[in-house]
Amino acid sequence: MTLHAIASPFVDTRAADLRLGLGLAPVEPLATCFVAGADLRVLGASHQVVVETEGVTFSETIAYLPNVSLPLPSQHAAPGYALRSRVTHLTPHALREEVDALVRSLVDRDDAVVARFPGHELAVTALVAERLDDELTWRTWHVYPQHGELVETASSLDLQRRRDPA
Repeated sequence: MTLHAIASPFVDTRAADLRLGLGLAPVEPLATCFVAGADLRVLGASHQVVVETEGVTFSETIAYLPNVSLPLPSQHAAPGYALRSRVTHLTPHALREEVDALVRSLVDRDDAVVARFPGHELAVTALVAERLDDELTWRTWHVYPQHGELVETASSLDLQRRRDPA
């Protein structure tokens, strides 16, 4: 696992502020990890996954994106791409247990990146990816401790289709 202590504060403030952007240009990350052909990027308390295959670039960005109108949906599908997301509201104690379990589950994995942000020990963004044949899958976790929110996403990309589904 790549664990980063980030000096920058949160950019995003709550789950309701998150938007889904597909095909957006790469954004400078606060932390990154290249796994299974995917660049997993931590952006504030949000993320971007960038995949380049045979000269074609795909990107999934889930962040506060003021110029994007699509709120983070619970499900989204496009040719060769699928996303599921879930927002869970937890008590402070339950949130601490979830975050601790998440970090423990990723600590020995070399296919993950975890970032901790200042201001609250539970302010964490984590990504993990794996590839099986021509399918790339990744999961993400965004923790907003000030609101007791845990945002989880699971995405898949069919690399055979190799086209931007935006």
